[in-house]
Amino acid sequence: MKSPNLSVLAALVLLTYGACSACSTVAQPAPHLQYFGYAGGGSETALVQTADYTNIVYFGTSSEDAGLPATMDRLAAHNQKAMLNIAPVFWTYKEAPIPGSDVWAYSQVQYPDWKARWDTWIAANPTVFTPSRVLSVTPFDEPMNAGLNMKEYEAVCAYIKATLPWVKVMHVDGLSSAAKGNVATYIHDGGKLPNVDIIAIDAYCIHPTDNAEYLSFVSLYKDSFPGKQWFYILDGFWDANHVKAFGPDINVMATVAEEYYQVAESDPDAIGIGTFIWEGGDTSNWIQSSAFPTFVLIEHKSVGDRIISRPAVHHLIHQQGVFAPAPHSGRN
Repeated sequence: MKSPNLSVLAALVLLTYGACSACSTVAQPAPHLQYFGYAGGGSETALVQTADYTNIVYFGTSSEDAGLPATMDRLAAHNQKAMLNIAPVFWTYKEAPIPGSDVWAYSQVQYPDWKARWDTWIAANPTVFTPSRVLSVTPFDEPMNAGLNMKEYEAVCAYIKATLPWVKVMHVDGLSSAAKGNVATYIHDGGKLPNVDIIAIDAYCIHPTDNAEYLSFVSLYKDSFPGKQWFYILDGFWDANHVKAFGPDINVMATVAEEYYQVAESDPDAIGIGTFIWEGGDTSNWIQSSAFPTFVLIEHKSVGDRIISRPAVHHLIHQQGVFAPAPHSGRN
């Protein structure tokens, strides 16, 4: 059974569709976009609520995840492909004091037997790692932001492609001063992100169509690593930083969602949009997409419908007020 929010959502979308004469703008699908979905959207409850307008789920897993085959069966039953964050297969964390300080910090340490760990995991899951079930793997989330050893990272990417030539390797980075500095160094040293197929950059609490820092970082990546496909990461949660950036009205997230669609639509290298996050973890200090107002979920559904070739009617302004993206409440 669908949640009350999405039952109302579907009814409102149909009502909006029937009121075409009152709409000023109808956006058509972008043919190069193929995928839309959520991180953290792999539970049965989540899939029942979202599978009619999504076709991918992003989640973390590893060789210690005994429930992975069941999760993949569940995704397949709802016509979803997996996008897997698999860093724990290759790296662990070590806690140690920062030199000259009493502060302890975590650092990433590559397993000496990382190749054997990967080979064993793949061999143990022949029904999981198939082209019909897995779209991409992310070797390490935000390696530039974390200051990861990029030679190790490149070696992992190369080994993944040698083992599973069909799988797309996705490089996810975060917008931060650390990431920008490490990317600049990597580029200066001749880094090319070999064996990476898809690039994605996450940035939150911004309007992506006109945030200069975000657009500059995207341009740096596109200019430095041409020929890659792109996934755009849609901001899909709400916390105190969003209030600071946008003001108190959570409905502005409908506008933000539409803006991410506009950015992806205008990029011929883009193949999809992934939303962070549907559900997962402690929810005491943030609101995730699963708890967003119906007004915002209408926009998520509209974006998904346009991308995966479901009925592609979207009205930016509806004179009767059934659906209109919230106005900008502020900028950071």
